[in-house]
Amino acid sequence: MLVAELQQVLMDHEVTCHRTCFSLQLGGAVLDSLSELGSAAAMQEGALLRVLEDPYTVRDARLHLRHVRDLLRSLDPTDAYTGVNGSSLSYLSLYTQGDMEIEGAGRRHASEKQSVDCSPPDYVLPGCKDRPLVPLHPMREDWKPLQCLRVLTVSSWNPPPGNRKMHGDLMYLNAVTMEERDLNITASTRGFYLNQSTAFTFNPKPASPKILCHNLVDLLGQVSPAFRKCFSTLQKKRVLQHPYERIATPFQVFTWTAPQRDHTLDCVRSEETHTIRMGQEEHTAGQSRDWNEELQASRELPRNSPQERLHRDRHLFKTNSDLVGAATRGAQAVVDGNVMAINPGEEPRAHVFIWNSLFFSLGFDVRHHYRPLGGDAAAHAAASCDLRGVQAYASIDQQGLHTIGTTVVDYRGYCVTAQTIVPGILEKEQEDIVVYGSNDYGKTVLTHPRFVELLEQTSQPMRIQHHQVLDHAHLPVDLCSAVETKGILGNDGRPYILDLLRAFPPDVNFYHAQEGAEKEAEPPGEFRNPGYPALPDRNSLGFPRRHRHGLANLRAELLDAFILHRYEIFLKMVSEGLRLLDASAEGQEDPERGPCTRRQAAEEDKAEELVTKNQGVVEEGLPRIQAVEEGGDPGTRIQAEEEGGDPDTRIQAEEEGGDPGTRIQAEEEGGDPGTRIQAVEERGDPGTRIQAEEERGDPGTRIQAEEERGDPGTRIQAEEEGGDPGTRIQAVEERGDPGTRIQAVEEAAEPAGVAQNKAPDQELQRRELMRRACQTVGSISDFGFDIRFNPDVCSPVVCFPADCVQDVQKHKRLLKDAAAFLLSNQIPAILRDCLDHTALPVDGGSLTAELHLRGVNVRYLGAVLELLEEAEERERLGHVQRIAVSEVIIRSAKHIFKSYLQEVELSSLSSAVSHFLNCLLSSAPCSDSASDELQSRRKSRRRRSHGNRIAMVTDTLWARLTPGDLWSKIRKEAEEYYHYTLKSKSFQEITERFGLQKISLLREMALKTGIQVQLREYVFDSRHRPVFGEEDVVNMFPVVKHLRPTSFDATHLLQQAQEAVQHGHLKAGTELIGQALSLFSSVCGVLHTEVCLCLRLLARLSYILGEYTEALSHQEKAVLITERVQGVDHHQTIQDYSHLALYCFAGGQRSISLRLLYRARYLTLLLSGEDHPQVALLDSMLGLVLHGLQEYDLSLRFLHNALSLSSKFHGAASLKHAQSYHILATVYESKAEFRSALQHEREAYSIYKNQVGADHQSTRESSEYLKRLTQQAVLLQRAINHIYSTSPANCPAPPRFTSPSIPMILQQLNLTCNIILIPLSTKDIEDLRAELKGEKRAQVQELERQIKLAGRGCIDH
Repeated sequence: MLVAELQQVLMDHEVTCHRTCFSLQLGGAVLDSLSELGSAAAMQEGALLRVLEDPYTVRDARLHLRHVRDLLRSLDPTDAYTGVNGSSLSYLSLYTQGDMEIEGAGRRHASEKQSVDCSPPDYVLPGCKDRPLVPLHPMREDWKPLQCLRVLTVSSWNPPPGNRKMHGDLMYLNAVTMEERDLNITASTRGFYLNQSTAFTFNPKPASPKILCHNLVDLLGQVSPAFRKCFSTLQKKRVLQHPYERIATPFQVFTWTAPQRDHTLDCVRSEETHTIRMGQEEHTAGQSRDWNEELQASRELPRNSPQERLHRDRHLFKTNSDLVGAATRGAQAVVDGNVMAINPGEEPRAHVFIWNSLFFSLGFDVRHHYRPLGGDAAAHAAASCDLRGVQAYASIDQQGLHTIGTTVVDYRGYCVTAQTIVPGILEKEQEDIVVYGSNDYGKTVLTHPRFVELLEQTSQPMRIQHHQVLDHAHLPVDLCSAVETKGILGNDGRPYILDLLRAFPPDVNFYHAQEGAEKEAEPPGEFRNPGYPALPDRNSLGFPRRHRHGLANLRAELLDAFILHRYEIFLKMVSEGLRLLDASAEGQEDPERGPCTRRQAAEEDKAEELVTKNQGVVEEGLPRIQAVEEGGDPGTRIQAEEEGGDPDTRIQAEEEGGDPGTRIQAEEEGGDPGTRIQAVEERGDPGTRIQAEEERGDPGTRIQAEEERGDPGTRIQAEEEGGDPGTRIQAVEERGDPGTRIQAVEEAAEPAGVAQNKAPDQELQRRELMRRACQTVGSISDFGFDIRFNPDVCSPVVCFPADCVQDVQKHKRLLKDAAAFLLSNQIPAILRDCLDHTALPVDGGSLTAELHLRGVNVRYLGAVLELLEEAEERERLGHVQRIAVSEVIIRSAKHIFKSYLQEVELSSLSSAVSHFLNCLLSSAPCSDSASDELQSRRKSRRRRSHGNRIAMVTDTLWARLTPGDLWSKIRKEAEEYYHYTLKSKSFQEITERFGLQKISLLREMALKTGIQVQLREYVFDSRHRPVFGEEDVVNMFPVVKHLRPTSFDATHLLQQAQEAVQHGHLKAGTELIGQALSLFSSVCGVLHTEVCLCLRLLARLSYILGEYTEALSHQEKAVLITERVQGVDHHQTIQDYSHLALYCFAGGQRSISLRLLYRARYLTLLLSGEDHPQVALLDSMLGLVLHGLQEYDLSLRFLHNALSLSSKFHGAASLKHAQSYHILATVYESKAEFRSALQHEREAYSIYKNQVGADHQSTRESSEYLKRLTQQAVLLQRAINHIYSTSPANCPAPPRFTSPSIPMILQQLNLTCNIILIPLSTKDIEDLRAELKGEKRAQVQELERQIKLAGRGCIDH
């Protein structure tokens, strides 16, 4: 723990929160704030820390004023709505009421039904068509205004004159108390005191009585009783908040809707606005940070030990987060016109800016650099492509190679790129400082040995082929990147690479108009092997298609999947070929074919095997867990290296994707008949262990592949016995996580004694087999698997040497195969994932994430929709079609909106935005002019006609847009960009055709363009009044894309933990997740998505082990982080709410569980509507929880809706549908409606019997339940008959009516949420619980010790 972290704890504590300027002293020595607390020599058990008040400086006084302001506004959500100071919203405590403690399972159960109001709001009930917006931001009780001061601002007497500076005056403040007393306060080096100045008289002498306090809060508390009382109340409410609700987020989160709030006086806000416009950082008194030096110095920190890497990662993350904040503020200032351009003489589109040591440029092609690639469209796309390239190289983290900090900000229709400044780059012309690459897109190409050496080391993880191109003198030059990549040697001696827009290979499915579509043709030579499985013709699928720019690149995830696919083919070919060669050498014949046709038959068998190879990597029934690759993209990295050509050949295949901890190494030592080959996978915990051993002296090779229980991956094993005892090929595919891992080891060397007896031509045949296999899959080597791409092969301006023509054709073919693989494998895989509900998109953001996970770009939305419309089960994919169509419409509208907004003056911004939204979403006619609040109503006709000339020009630019014109532009944009035809004549028609929700479209439009609308109810169906007015557009916020550095060690541990958990090693997995959580928290802070992932996994493990208290604690933190970091209406927030509801129900918090599910259902309805499988899941959970609360009628209402939705999305014969029938039967049984219960259970039994057979456990349980229901129905009918009969016979025994069984309901909840508990013995569970409790006790003791030390220091002070 750093000393600064302990100081921050004291500044956040209720007792010491108002102190900011102090230091900690131990043993008479002041501790350095950046040193480790435990590194102090005098730090021992029972040591006493003293808090010493330090003298103020101007910076300290400003920091103290800001801190006091934050304390006074700590309960005010204005900053969260405005999107400043790292504030964001969270509403979890409103639904949990701050009480997440476990109630006993039977505690208050009898009276809970009477004490809990289970009725939901009307807009949450099934069938309701209303989608209100106001409940998205419910009003919290602790947000009510609690005013301590009327005014606190900086005095106009600032700065202090010279003679007062000599007395220690730093700055002057004005305050007005609640008692209406005006105070003039002096901030001095010793503290704060009242002076005798007034509004018009300057008298800095201390006022009587002379009160000097070291902090401002104590001074105000002494002079104002109302302040003292209100501040005490404020602090009590503040400490009731969860700490995660008060901590600032590292990256600012913006909300798309906000209420209209009163604008209040705020001295800190006004001062920060002034310093931002001046290009200064807050609290630094005019100092400007050198962002590039901070970033590069952080990267150059040592990283040999875990502690050094932790220190380095922490510095990198903090510097990057500060850089993103500064870049965002600077981009807003640039667009708002508050920064002077460094080239004011040029046209506005060509302006570039320097602000706060950052370089800002606009996304326009002003110097015609991008003219061959598409002009402005290419310049706009280049910003995002460059950012992805910078992220890829920064993730590889090659020592000695430097990239610049980059942030892309979309604001008010402009794309602004903010970059750190390379030392010396502004002192020379760019043509003079580029030493590597091309500055004119291939016309002049340079190379540099230093850059070639560094980039050569990154070529394998980036999958870029080392290649040669011709320079302007037609001489070959070496490159390890695209020609657009520029290498610059800065004045600081560091090598920098810039313009990484071609870091990934081009997508040949799309071509730019000036490039033209290259005709499909088979390349000459032997690359096209007859045994290669033919990919579909792209022309038959409508590709290649025209695109508006030439920067369409393939995603890294696609390259990973394509290489894995080719690797499988490679292993199959070599394995089968070697088997056939050995069989031929032994004279074996195919019993069904003669010896003359044996070779031909072998080739046919191999071709058939390759053609029937499953080309998709489908993970069915497995959790989708995020995988991060060290190589810069979240895919799988495969490396095959071959060194030498002698018997000591060493072939190594490494895969570092999904689990960087996996290492497989195969070594063969030639000449030794006792060759031992071992492949071990090390996962930090006993994992899958694969071992192949060849025993000495045994001519028969033994091959063994073992896969331990718990790994659902595929095992492929090829064995060869006799003939060649030294050759063994093993392929293992493990699919425990999305980064599918295939490990292949080939040893072709042979023991010396056996090799001497072999025919000399057999070795040549084997080499020829390997060569043909490598050529078939497109490997750059003839003796090992190694696929790389040449990013320049499709460039129209790049020339290659004559001896490289064949290689160029080979790489073109490889790119075309990768593009065809995307169409034939990846897009269908997305639809399969949606069909089996492995992927469950709820809105445009989640659909985009699923596309990217498969390596599919958003520009393929049209192709996805075309395939979806032709699918046999398109009815089950209706929700995907609806979301995809909405995404096409909104993204097309966003493209139009950006150019539309660039022509709008700032004074008309709210009118223009509201007019555009009305044209898009309103059903009423839109007016063609906007009101001007400065225009006088009383004007003569002559003056009015003359004064409206400027207004008429404005009207022609934006105000004359009509709904019809906008819809025509959207249809044209969708056709040109996404190649999808919107077959509707109007926006209203398409919303009715696909069932689109206008409130959902408004949300998507606002999130993608940065519009913030007022929080109120909008009537979209009104035919007489436009939906939006000027006041409904509250603000415009930036949409920011930035780098995301993280901790590699923590990522490593997390992936090892996921592996261990998937193999059933819960104990080791929990330990590893705890370590990863600690590292992520240390590097990124607690408010980070990776921390949230760790907490989510810990909560799930705790729930499985029955530790409901721990599960609730972890999941509560996860929900808070998700709301704060990703948004209160993010699709992940819905998932986290539903999981927390499950854990609450299991822990006895029935009412809280119900409120959380109501919130999750409302958010789902707002995002996607009721016709969605997520609603079916939530309705099933709601029905079960209400059943447990004995609200049978309300439960049946939700369960019937879930039954209908499950039939649509899962199928009428699915097991999910059978479960819905069974749940309904149990509720009807509780209501004593046995006839309805029997009817529904018979349906469930029929589905179980048809799907899993009569002997399955589910079928038997359903049969027994039917018998019990029948008996109960008979008993009830006999009792009823006896009541109405007149015979004096004995009364039959009535049926037994029992309350719902909570364990049975919990079991059904688990099945509904796809949770299958792992059976463990009681001893294993108790041992794991004891170990976890011991670790937690140690952590608590350490924390208590640190707090105790801090408390002693406070008491001593």
